[in-house]
Amino acid sequence: MKQVTGPDYFKSIMEESSGKQIKHYFCGGKEGVAEELKLHCEKKFNNHNIVGCYSPPFRLMTDEELKALGDDINSTGADIVWIGLSTPKQEFFAHRLTKYVNVHFIITVGAAFDFHTDKIREAPWIIQSLYLEWFFRLCIDPQRLWKRYLEIVPKFIFYNIKELLLKT
Repeated sequence: MKQVTGPDYFKSIMEESSGKQIKHYFCGGKEGVAEELKLHCEKKFNNHNIVGCYSPPFRLMTDEELKALGDDINSTGADIVWIGLSTPKQEFFAHRLTKYVNVHFIITVGAAFDFHTDKIREAPWIIQSLYLEWFFRLCIDPQRLWKRYLEIVPKFIFYNIKELLLKT
């Protein structure tokens, strides 16, 4: 098994679906980031199948707002909705959105939108290969990430140890 990061997975699918009839819808990032990502995908990956973009507000969306977003996504015929928000916000958002869309996939990719629009620098390869990208990002943006990582990293370690012990 090999690690696959959100940004790498996103890049791979954008490259593979270029020239195919697979429609993408971008949901996430600060105002304008999704639209900028669309331009980057057209230029970097030669993928012109982005049929919509939306930057959700920095608050919990109402059911009416989610339904309107779902209607917009459905009207485009999108096959894949990409959600680029922070964890765990993006997972909750994706779960709520499933009630309102008819798409093949909803994929959460974290900071991939910011990485592919060059808003955030990715960790060097050696740090990624040591699975320490989270630590690299924490060092770069401690004010925003320390609380999240204080909660998520211990849980991640616990569940991995638990899984490892259950397999033996």
